[in-house]
Amino acid sequence: MNDVLPARTSPSSERETLAALDLGSNSFHLVIARVDAEGVHVLDERREMVRLAEGLDAHNTLRRPVERRALACLERFGASLRPLPRGAVRVVGTNALRKARNARDFVRRAEALLGHPIEIVSGAEEARLTYLGVASGDAPRPGERRLLIDIGGGSTECILGVGTEVASAHSLFMGCVSFTERYFPHGRIKRKHFESARNAALAELATFAEGWQGRFDQAWGSSGTMRAIDAILTTNKWGGAGITPEGVALFADAILEHRDVRELRIDGLAPERAPVIPGGLAIVSAALEALSIPRLRAARSAMREGILYDLIGRHADHDVREASIRSFAERHGVDREHAERVQATALALLRDVSVPWRLDLLDYGAPLRWAATLHEIGQSLTYAGYHKHGAYLVRNATLAGLAREDAIRVSALIGLHRRRPKLEYAAGLERAQQRDLLRVAVLLRLAAALHRSRAAIRPPVRAFASGKQLELRLPRAWAETHPLAMGEVRAEREHLRKMGVKLRVVAR
Repeated sequence: MNDVLPARTSPSSERETLAALDLGSNSFHLVIARVDAEGVHVLDERREMVRLAEGLDAHNTLRRPVERRALACLERFGASLRPLPRGAVRVVGTNALRKARNARDFVRRAEALLGHPIEIVSGAEEARLTYLGVASGDAPRPGERRLLIDIGGGSTECILGVGTEVASAHSLFMGCVSFTERYFPHGRIKRKHFESARNAALAELATFAEGWQGRFDQAWGSSGTMRAIDAILTTNKWGGAGITPEGVALFADAILEHRDVRELRIDGLAPERAPVIPGGLAIVSAALEALSIPRLRAARSAMREGILYDLIGRHADHDVREASIRSFAERHGVDREHAERVQATALALLRDVSVPWRLDLLDYGAPLRWAATLHEIGQSLTYAGYHKHGAYLVRNATLAGLAREDAIRVSALIGLHRRRPKLEYAAGLERAQQRDLLRVAVLLRLAAALHRSRAAIRPPVRAFASGKQLELRLPRAWAETHPLAMGEVRAEREHLRKMGVKLRVVAR
C-alpha cells in the first residue's frame, strides 16, 4: 500500500484518523490512516496470517485453538484501535465468519478486545469492497471494463466492473485454505490432487464463465495469493510479465516435484504462504482457462483499502448505504415525502427516549432511519400484509454497504411496524438486543400511526420513558383536530404490551 493514497472522495479539511480491519479467512489485515484535504496518509498497516478457515471443523464450528490464535491477534490490533472513537473504525468479517456456527460468540469476544463492532458482510458486499479497494490503488480508465478475481482463504470473488462501479459479481465457495485442506489432505502433494482441485474450481466457474469471456479489457487479481504467485513467477522468470497460463503451468510443475507442502522450496515462496499455495494455484489455473484470460495483473490494493475508502465516504457524506437505500425505495415506488415525515418523527422519538432506554444513537439511529424510509416498500407487491412483504424484500436484497446485521435489523423493524407484532422477527438476538430492537420498533409503529392521515405536517409529539413505561404527550388542540391519528395511537396499546412496553397517551 502506498504511504499516500489518492483521495477518491472529498475528505474533510480537518484531520481524521480512520482504520479498516479485514478479518479474512486466511489473514487479518489492518490499515490506519490520517485523512485530510491533501489525501489519505497511511500511519500503520499490519497483516497476520491467522488462517481462520483452517479452524472450521466438519460442522463449521470454529475450533478453540484457531479461535484463541485469532483473538490473540485482535488483542494486539486492539491496542491501536481502542483509543479511536466510535465510527472511526470499520471491522469486516468474511467467508469464514459467514460459515462459522459459533460466529456470534467469537464476534462478541472479538468486539470486546477491539472496542469496535464487527460486521459480517455478504459475498456481494465483500466483492464490492474488494473492487473499490483495487480501484483505489490501480485506478481504471473511464469506461474501462475490468475483471477482478480475489482469492481469499474460504471464498473467491469474481467481479466484472465498468470504471469504478461493479456490474456483476459472484462469490464462490473456494479459497486457498479450504481447497488446500480438501484436495491436499495432510499437506500431501500429488498430480491427481492438483487436478481434482482444478476441476472442482472449473465446475464452480462454469456457472457464469462462458458469459463473461471477452467482456473485459483488463484482468486483475487481488489478495495475498495473487501477489505471491505474481512474485514467484517474476522471480523464476516463468511465463513473462504478470500471471499467465504458461507461468502458472510451470509453477504447478515445480510444486508437483515435491511430495509435501512442508517440503516446498521454491524461489520467492515465503514459508508462511507455502501451506496454502497448492489450493490457491489450482484456483488461479482454473480461472485463467475458464475465463480465457491471457494475463492477470496483480493489484497493489485489496479489500482493506476498499473498507477504508468506504469509511472515508461515510465521513465525507458519500455513504453508499444511504444511496442504496434511496435507490431501493425508488425502485419500489415508495412515497418519499411521506417516508421522510415518518422518519423525522421516529428519529425525534428515539432522541427523546435514548437516554432512559439506553438506546445508543450510533447503533439504532441508522437502522431506524432506513426502516422508516422503506417501511411501505412491501406495498409494491400488495397492500395486504405489506409489512411482511417489506421485511422479506429487505432481508433478501443486496444493498450495497449494508452489513448483514443491519439488514436483519431493518427487516425486523419493518416487519414489526404494524398489525399484531410477530416477535419471531427479533429471534436469534441476545435478550438485551431483543428488548432494544423491540423498543425501537415501538417508536416506528407510533410514528407510522401518527402519520396515518398522510398529512404534510409533523405532529408536535414528545416521548418520555422510564423502564417499561412510555408516555406520549401531544397538545390538546392537535389531538382534537387529528382524531384518526389519536385513534391509531391508542389502538397500539395492546400490541405494545406484547412488545414489553406500557403506553400512556396524554393530550394537554
